[in-house]
Amino acid sequence: MKKSWIIVGVVLLLCVLGVAAWSVIHGGFLKTDEVVIAPPVDIPALQKAADAGDGDAMDRLGLAYMKGQEVEKNEAKAVALFRKATEQGNVDAMRNLGNACLNGRGIGQNPDLGIEWLRTAAASGSAEAMCNLGFAYLEGDVVTKDETEGVRWLQEAARHGNDYARKKLEDRGVKW
Repeated sequence: MKKSWIIVGVVLLLCVLGVAAWSVIHGGFLKTDEVVIAPPVDIPALQKAADAGDGDAMDRLGLAYMKGQEVEKNEAKAVALFRKATEQGNVDAMRNLGNACLNGRGIGQNPDLGIEWLRTAAASGSAEAMCNLGFAYLEGDVVTKDETEGVRWLQEAARHGNDYARKKLEDRGVKW
């Protein structure tokens, strides 16, 4: 009996390790409830690509600086990278710059500019930006609280495939 439990434990461990390895290999994120395990970041490669004008690399490098992931945390440098990436039309950088402006991270807090960047990213199809707009309006911490506008943005994010927005709408009993 004890031997069969050991085998079950080993099989489960191998499954977890396999999913984690797949996530790292494919550049994704392994999500477990609210915990997100980020794959390693190749800072020199990102820096080289960013220096060559790659907007995606600028955004990813900016996130590394914002979080202090494998580099010393430097929110101002992150914002500078997000700005450069937005000039390349990078939608993720627009969202990240919007969030930085909303929260005053690496830049003085500027809710109007933050909302403007999030709306620009949302207009470009970013479900994450739509979700961020929804929560900004629902919470009312940095913009005037507006339940209707918040739910509208969450519904839009849900329609664009954002699972987190779907879950939060379902928790509120709201259709998307």
